[in-house]
Order: sequence, then C-alpha cells, then structure tokens
Amino acid sequence: MNGTTPSLANHVAFLNGRGELPMLEILTRWSRAELYLHGGQVTHFQKEGEPPILFTSQCSRFEPGVPIRGGIPVIFPWFGQPEGRPHRHGIARLRDWALSELATGLDGSLRLCLRMPEVEGGPDCPACAVESELVIRDTLTVEVRVTNQSERPFTFELCLQTYLTVGDVRQIWITGLQDTEYLDATTGGRRARDTAPRVTIQDEVDRIYLNTARPVEVHDPVLQRTVRVEKNGSASTIIWNPGPDRARSLPDLGDDEYLHMVCVECGNVADNALTLPPGGSTALQIILSSRPGP
Repeated sequence: MNGTTPSLANHVAFLNGRGELPMLEILTRWSRAELYLHGGQVTHFQKEGEPPILFTSQCSRFEPGVPIRGGIPVIFPWFGQPEGRPHRHGIARLRDWALSELATGLDGSLRLCLRMPEVEGGPDCPACAVESELVIRDTLTVEVRVTNQSERPFTFELCLQTYLTVGDVRQIWITGLQDTEYLDATTGGRRARDTAPRVTIQDEVDRIYLNTARPVEVHDPVLQRTVRVEKNGSASTIIWNPGPDRARSLPDLGDDEYLHMVCVECGNVADNALTLPPGGSTALQIILSSRPGP
C-alpha cells in the first residue's frame, strides 16, 4: 500500500469494525463512508446533513466466510445460485480483499483501490484478477474490473448489489426502467415487459431488467430526496425487496427492515452474462448521487 500523507491521515482511520473485522472509516468534506476489507465492501455512505444513502442490516453477521447483508456487495462470478455452485452470488463477497492504493484529490475527494485475492483457477472460476476502485466525495463511485488470466474464454456474471436506504419502501417509486423486458424471479423467471412509467413496491419484488443502460432514480417522499444510480459497462438492472414474508425467513435481516431498503443492482447477469477472451478485461462502474425532493 502506498504511504499516506498527513492530509490523508485526517480522513481515513483503520479500525476494527463489527465482529472485529478490519474496516476503514472515511471522512471527506462532503460525506462519511465505511469500507470492510471482507468482501471489499462499502457498507456505509452518507452525505453531510442527510440520512445514509446505503443500507446495512443491524442483523447482518460480520464473520469470516459469511456475506455482509447490505452496502454494496460485489457479486462474481455468478449471480444467484446456479445448480452445482457452492455459494449464492459467487465468491467475491466472501473473500478478504487487500487495500492497494489510497490517494487524495485536490478537491478533497478520496480514491481507494482494492484487489481480491487472485483466483488461480479451478472448477468454479478460471484464473483471473478482480480489482475495485472507489472515489468518495458528495457522490460515491465504485468500479470493478475483471481480467481473464487463463488460456481459455471465461463466461461469468458480475454485479454491484447496491442496498439503498428508503423511508418507507411502500411509498417510493423507481424510474428509468419503462418499456424494458425483465425476468421475474417471483414467478419462476417468467419474462415480461414493464410498460409502466414507475416501479412501485407493495410486496416481494425480484426482477432482472435486461438490455438497459439507463440510469435509475429512486424517488422517496418520506426522506424527501431522490437517489440516482448511474452506471457504465452494465446491461442489467436488478430491483429487489424481499417483502414481509421473505424478510421473516432471512436470519440476517430484521423482520421490518425490508421497509427501509431497496436494492438497485447494476451488472451483467442472465442474458447479459459476459465472456472474456484470454487476457481480456472488462469494467463495471456505478455512481451514486442524491438531490432534494422526491
């Protein structure tokens, strides 16, 4: 890791977080963030004077080998749990990443680079390198890069599973997905087309929107703000909320916490899975921002 300057030392603290897991607390002139090396995962991002933009469950288990429920998990190299795969949503969120670079911009923004332990190749994933870069200011930018280091083509799925804080999920509406085809996991993967100008949530929602590169906005009349999720290198957008019944079955999510979160996930999954040739690489980026008013 690069040496830190005095100005950086005033902005970043290396701490033992929940479960004694290594954590970085990050302060800028605009915002506060928390990053766990476990999963290489941002678990908190909050602008000055606003409620948190990211949601993390108070019931999440912060333990080695267990995924953190909330923030922005990195989903790789598969989405969901295809038959024969040992873990749901892949291996990246279960590994301890390493901080490789820490730098400050002239404007006071902070940039952090992390690297997942290299995959040397095996039945579930060929040899590859996975890195991420975060830029924290009044916006949060997360970019993940995958490089195929094997000698054969590599087909995989990649997703940033962003948990957003909302005042009451039953009152929000989501825009940016009108006239987009989606796969509905609540009906066994049935295909449908969303013709409505708004997505609303009254019960469990689990949809993979396909072939869409547009930004998505979450309009929240309770918190009186709109959160915008922009993306680059992503053809899929997933909207997920477990609803009351499913939430009660999840041991790492409080029974009523579903009311205060919604996942707007960006990536390349299902029909949009990626294939890299030997030596090829790809990047997936999201930019989170907020503005007043629903």
